[in-house]
Amino acid sequence: MKPPYSKLFIALTLSVVSLTAQADTVYVTDACEITMRSGQSTGHKVLQMLKTGRQLELLETNKKTGYSKVRTKGGREGWSLSRLLDLQPIAKHRLVKAEQRLGLLSQSKSETSKMLTTLTSERDELRSSLTQCETANERLSSDLADIRRTAANTLSINADNKRLKQTIIDMERELQAIQLEAEDLRDKTARDWFMSGAGVIVLGILIGLIAPRIRLRRKSSWDSFS
Repeated sequence: MKPPYSKLFIALTLSVVSLTAQADTVYVTDACEITMRSGQSTGHKVLQMLKTGRQLELLETNKKTGYSKVRTKGGREGWSLSRLLDLQPIAKHRLVKAEQRLGLLSQSKSETSKMLTTLTSERDELRSSLTQCETANERLSSDLADIRRTAANTLSINADNKRLKQTIIDMERELQAIQLEAEDLRDKTARDWFMSGAGVIVLGILIGLIAPRIRLRRKSSWDSFS
């Protein structure tokens, strides 16, 4: 049989766990100060005065008595009237937080405006850069077209140069052939003149040899007739 204090310990543990699981945050309302008592009635001892807006941890609520058990941040526990507790901070604190959020929003709006201005400036710069890039692209395209035309003209000129070079080579070959023929012709003419001169000389010699004989024969013939 288990000792009775073990059951009591288990019950207390379960109650603590249950209360801890159900703990919530509450705030003292705008009723200036309220009391935190040792029990659930005005006859119990006042443990502490709680100022308005004080943040408390809600441990338990008794709807019959209208009291709630609360715990301060310092760990002190007691009972206060449930109607003087609220799940939301008081209006003053909410106003302060609202003003803080408004300040943050205003600051965020200012930063957003600055960011928008910066982004707008960057957008304008990017547009200007894009326009410059497009202009440069058009210029490069035009230069490329000129280069292509120049290259085509160069190829055509090279082809013409090759044809001219070949024509010059052919003409030089023909000139060399003509020069060779001319030299051959000059040699042949010289030979012909030489042969003609030699023939004339030989003929002159023959005439020189034959002519006296002819004259002697004619003279002797005339002498015989006389």
